[in-house]
Amino acid sequence: MEGMEEQHKILKRKLPAILDVITDAEEAASTEKVPRLGLRRSRVWLTRRMRSSMSSSKRRSVVKPRRTGTTASLASMVVQAIEVLVTEMNAFGFKYQRQMPASKQWRQTDHVIFDPKKIISRSRDQDTRNIVDTLLGQASNADLTVVPIVGVGGLGKTTLAQFIFNEPEIQKHFELLLWVCVSDSFDVDSLAKSIPELLPKKSIAESASRKSPLDVVQDALRGHRYLLVLDDVWNREPDKWEKLKSCLTHGAKGSAVLTTTRDEGVAKIMGTVKAYNLAALGDDFIKEIIEKKAFGSQKEEERPSVLVNMVDQIVTRCRGSPLAAASLGPSGSGCSDVGELQQLNLGGQLEILQLENVTEEAAKAANIGKKEELRELTLKWFVCCEDDARVLEGLKPHDELQAVRIESYGGTTFPTWMSMLRNVVEIHLYGCSKLQWLFSCGTSFTFPNLKEFTLQGLDSLERWWEFSHGQQGKEIIFPHLEKLSINRCPKLTTLPEATLLGESYGTMARSAFPEWKELYLGDLDSFERWEAIEGNQWGYIIFPRLEKLEIHSCSVLTAFPDAQPGGDHGMASSAFPALKVLSLKSLQNFESSDAVDGSQREDAMFPQLQELYINGCGKMKVSSGQQKVSPKLAVLHTEGSKEEMFLLVARHMTSLTNLKLQSSGETETTLLAADHSLKLAVDVMEKGNHNDFPLKHMKLRGFKSGGCG
Repeated sequence: MEGMEEQHKILKRKLPAILDVITDAEEAASTEKVPRLGLRRSRVWLTRRMRSSMSSSKRRSVVKPRRTGTTASLASMVVQAIEVLVTEMNAFGFKYQRQMPASKQWRQTDHVIFDPKKIISRSRDQDTRNIVDTLLGQASNADLTVVPIVGVGGLGKTTLAQFIFNEPEIQKHFELLLWVCVSDSFDVDSLAKSIPELLPKKSIAESASRKSPLDVVQDALRGHRYLLVLDDVWNREPDKWEKLKSCLTHGAKGSAVLTTTRDEGVAKIMGTVKAYNLAALGDDFIKEIIEKKAFGSQKEEERPSVLVNMVDQIVTRCRGSPLAAASLGPSGSGCSDVGELQQLNLGGQLEILQLENVTEEAAKAANIGKKEELRELTLKWFVCCEDDARVLEGLKPHDELQAVRIESYGGTTFPTWMSMLRNVVEIHLYGCSKLQWLFSCGTSFTFPNLKEFTLQGLDSLERWWEFSHGQQGKEIIFPHLEKLSINRCPKLTTLPEATLLGESYGTMARSAFPEWKELYLGDLDSFERWEAIEGNQWGYIIFPRLEKLEIHSCSVLTAFPDAQPGGDHGMASSAFPALKVLSLKSLQNFESSDAVDGSQREDAMFPQLQELYINGCGKMKVSSGQQKVSPKLAVLHTEGSKEEMFLLVARHMTSLTNLKLQSSGETETTLLAADHSLKLAVDVMEKGNHNDFPLKHMKLRGFKSGGCG
């Protein structure tokens, strides 16, 4: 008990220093144009320091996990971490170095709110009501209404805007609701480009591609009553705001902009009504937030007394900031000793290292599944062990986990809980060298919220799941996956089996990833097919929203998926109707196909393609027809034979703005063919006028100066 009291005294002495630094930094951020220190980021820094102070990588022996821990040992570890943090803060002179956030997740960039106990919504109920009434009261106003919410950092301006945005009355009153996170950059064109991306496709005219971003916004908003949230605005340049405002004034009566800012000067420039000054939160709510974050659903008698005794002090130091309360509540919970985790309710991110030193019993005792506030979980091994599978089974998280990262796991399969993370948004797997398949489950499973998936260094991975997708029925396993990266998985041969999409995509369209936006395939020695089922299948593969595709070092891949044989219900016949960027590198056996050159088709196979990069694809051929790969191709960088390059150039002379060609060594025979291809390009130029050729930048390498040879 004597040791615990001593550690408690040190904690009480050191914690105010940290709180003072955070307060000072926040006050500085409220008056200077600097990124938010972000108490969340401070808490992450604190917890990382606590973790590193307890297991400073491989250079020091790892503390063997214990089944139980003491309050004194917990306090000791927290004190040790705080000692390091205060020392480093002093070394920095209490100044924060300007940098971009380590994780975009730390700042809410949309209108989605996580408030499971409704603490924050209850605390801002009257503020929400006041601003909703203001917005609804402008229904007959023909002029654009701009309502600024002003307050120092950490008061919850963004959260309040989210509550307003999601109010049923607001959702019903406005035809269009748009949310843009502005932050440091107030680039008018960039902001204007981001707004149409939030609008329904039907509201964007077909001619939009030929108009400026501001004109597109003006046309799309014309005649509609809309609410636009511009979150976290810093810009004090009236000209920029007036330029954007000019295209926002064409909405219907009652249209409004709701903006959040720390700067009263910004509010004066933008506002058309009196700015809403957000007040500090009451201590009762601050205490409720801290206790929820620090202790979760723990009973009072189970809470570590050293933390309970500090709650009131932390409430005082938070000065009405819900962000400070949410961030500092779990600040004493950064423990890397698995045995200690059972006593704590962790919030935010948790990273557990060197799991080869953890037993199955210790993993279960950590009670990870009861850490209800945990959102991101990282599990790392440095050495593969026989017990890895049982340890991972014991570290089963709760169902609301949003991100999981697993590194160097030594099991051949994952536990079944990996197949049941229905709310997970990101999964990243690295260096799990013995893993043979990803998911095992006796019943149907899907990942309805997964948006980002990374597979890297999975040397033994042969298939996606234990059983055939046929057992899954008609349900799409990855309905909202946007980004997939697969790298260094030498035994993986294919993507998952595609699923029928339904009438909106055509009666025969199939896809495993209907919401894909980015795909990266690299160093896949056995990858050869675009879906798991071999042989001729009914229907056709389509990736309707894929915008960026990079493939490199896939030595046995020979072609893209077969394209749709003719339009279906007015749908594009391309397998890649939305693709904008295509990069193909070191594909030794990749050959020409309908999907590449469109030689057998009347329509373009890449109707939206803007950038094409080809390197090290020696077998790829381009037919001599005049069809375009894409009518919008602006950037072409390619290395190969002159014949193939000049054919591509000839087809796209009227759209190319940036051209880079590098010739490979060629024989006299291929040079004659190249000469023919060059003549095709010249013929195209001679038949048009110079206004038809927008080429601005051209770089040629490996070409002799006296002719095409």
